[in-house]
Amino acid sequence: MVADLSQEPSQLTTAVNKWSVASLVLAAVCLVALVFTGVSLVAVFAVGAGHIALGQIRERGGRGSVLARAALSIGYAIGSLSVLVTLLDLVRRTLA
Repeated sequence: MVADLSQEPSQLTTAVNKWSVASLVLAAVCLVALVFTGVSLVAVFAVGAGHIALGQIRERGGRGSVLARAALSIGYAIGSLSVLVTLLDLVRRTLA
């Protein structure tokens, strides 16, 4: 892969925010955990790490906002799905 040299040098040497990488890893772990065990608790940590990453990137600069936003999307989607499934299960049990 060849680096795009038309960018400013600071953009080429700026490191990726560690929290954004961690948030994406946690989101991936959450997907795997949801598929194999049905547990979605890790989504909370992916969302938290994603928000920390975006805050640090906004304050300090750096790269990784796309990773953080992807992790936030996955985390919130899994969290919303979990809430929806729980509510539907409660309604089903109430009506049964």
